[in-house]
Amino acid sequence: AVKDPSFLEKFYSLKPDMVVVAAFGQILPKMIIDFPPLGCLNIHPSLLPKYRGAAPLNWSIIRGEKKTGVTIMLMDEGMDSGDILAQEETLLGDEETYGQLHDRLAKDGAALLMKTVARVISGKVQRQQQDPSGVTFAPRLTRETGKINWRESAVHIANLIRGLCPSPAAYTFLDGQLLKIYAAVAEPDPTDQVPGTIGNPFTDGLPVATSDGHVILKDIQLAGKKRMLMTDFLRGYRLAPGSILGSTTSK
Repeated sequence: AVKDPSFLEKFYSLKPDMVVVAAFGQILPKMIIDFPPLGCLNIHPSLLPKYRGAAPLNWSIIRGEKKTGVTIMLMDEGMDSGDILAQEETLLGDEETYGQLHDRLAKDGAALLMKTVARVISGKVQRQQQDPSGVTFAPRLTRETGKINWRESAVHIANLIRGLCPSPAAYTFLDGQLLKIYAAVAEPDPTDQVPGTIGNPFTDGLPVATSDGHVILKDIQLAGKKRMLMTDFLRGYRLAPGSILGSTTSK
């Protein structure tokens, strides 16, 4: 813990000129923030002030954002509320998953961080306060976050699946068994089927009814089984069209 006396003793003995924090998960106390003469820098994977909090990448995808980015900020005592030192914007791919975005922004963020550190040291960096009117939050993910509500729109469900892939993964239930879903495509087409209803399999996936169309499931993992393409899964698992996903009890 950052307030532990033994940690603080070690920290002060190092006499750091600057502190850099990434994916730390704790708010630093004032006694640490004020100590290094060049400040404490934090790298945050969103375009602050949007998506302050623990899971910005996940929520950016889940909420259907078309762009995101990386922010380097000077830390204060709030949660991701410090002055912006640098920011780099990037477009989100239509099928980009959380895992893919995480890896891409980790590289982009590292490069931006190195440039910003050099500018801070040279005294050439400019601080920009965050606009309080633009603040949104990205709360910590819970188990309930990943549970698919088939009454939502096809696009929302597909975004949820992308935003939680590969971990913790969006999920539903098939014959009472947990079914994790890693890839799906939205097909917004009018349907009178009950949301969650399984349709006739396609050559590349399994359609499931939503409030406004279908989601085509492509990559799944049934409890106790390995992750596999839906087309491979269907070769060994008999699914009756008209069955409904989501029930926690078996037939």
